Amino acid sequence: MLVLILLPRLLIPMFLLTLWRSTTASVLKEVQVSLFRRVCRLHNMGGIWSEAQVQGWKKVTDAVHEEGAYIYAQLWHPARVAHSDAPGQIASGEPLYAPSAVQIRPGGISKFRDLPEQPGPTMPVEIKDPKKFIELYRQAALNAKKAGFDGIEVHGGGGFLIHEFLDNTVNKRTDEWGGSAENRAKFGLEVIKAVSGVFEPGRVGVKLQPVGGYNDVGMPLEDTLETFGYFLTEADKLGLAYVQVLRYHESTDEFRDGKGRGLKHDTVQTYKPFLKKTNFFANQGYTASEAADHINSGKVDGVFFRISLDRQP
Repeated sequence: MLVLILLPRLLIPMFLLTLWRSTTASVLKEVQVSLFRRVCRLHNMGGIWSEAQVQGWKKVTDAVHEEGAYIYAQLWHPARVAHSDAPGQIASGEPLYAPSAVQIRPGGISKFRDLPEQPGPTMPVEIKDPKKFIELYRQAALNAKKAGFDGIEVHGGGGFLIHEFLDNTVNKRTDEWGGSAENRAKFGLEVIKAVSGVFEPGRVGVKLQPVGGYNDVGMPLEDTLETFGYFLTEADKLGLAYVQVLRYHESTDEFRDGKGRGLKHDTVQTYKPFLKKTNFFANQGYTASEAADHINSGKVDGVFFRISLDRQP
């Protein structure tokens, strides 16, 4: 059991209480961290933008390594899903940012569980220069490496920033960062290139959620196949350790206008063929026996399980 105690105002991991690990195999522990203080999805969520946070995470990574395990930092930017009433967001004086000024529609599961009385995400401001946000990822990767993380995972799903750039129901830009599948994929691919310049090959993974649904994203099947097919083809050239692709699950779908927002299709059969060099990992609602069958049959290279090894009060 990995228990992180955070200093709320600064979101610094203060000390490690206990560490659980397998006695038969090394464990890859992944922790999700925010890139910058002006974006926050949940209260008291760890960040990696300050030197104090780097030193706090160093205590965590050292303890994990002492147990013979590995630890990756999952880098994310919630974009229009960010918490407009979070202390860090308010202190920054900045608005919420997104590829385009497209607000999450009311309903679904996009409410803030910490502030149930609040209406949810507000109208975002269109990002003027995406390159500045790519730099946030690069700097976060530098901090993660300094903090002793063994690698990083770029969060490209969940309806967050990279996913918003990919999705044409959210990305309405008419410049080089929007429009065609190639243009909409550009932001995520440039992020991968930027962080891959920090960590050596084989130390960077990517998480994708082409089924959409969560946080009011999701395209028609034809657009989804074109967009994610192109993204995976190009990402396969970048020396990634793996790509994990989430399949459809009703727990992460949102219902609006009387129908689900997510797109039901076979994500393993559809997307694995695009990866010739990169490990394909499946995710979302797998049982142990189902995962074993998929791996033993060669359908996937591995399966991710989300297990509550951490507690962030």
